[in-house]
Amino acid sequence: MDLTCSLPIINALIDDQGRRFDTIDDLSDIPGNPECNEALQPGFKDKMKFVYLVPKDAKVVLWEFQEYDREASLVPSNVDLT
Repeated sequence: MDLTCSLPIINALIDDQGRRFDTIDDLSDIPGNPECNEALQPGFKDKMKFVYLVPKDAKVVLWEFQEYDREASLVPSNVDLT
């Protein structure tokens, strides 16, 4: 799985107005993140930081994520951040 450069996970921060904020480009440039195209093999784990640009006055209330699958309609999971 490539956490930084491709689509295993679709995610967004959502504010109290329903606005969705995507991660910044080049997550592999964040110190401590895996390199681009570094495959995470079954049974292993790695730390990952997702970074978003969010307006200063936004009140973020949810983190939404789901596995990317072109062939299936998957329901995203939400983490309540309030």
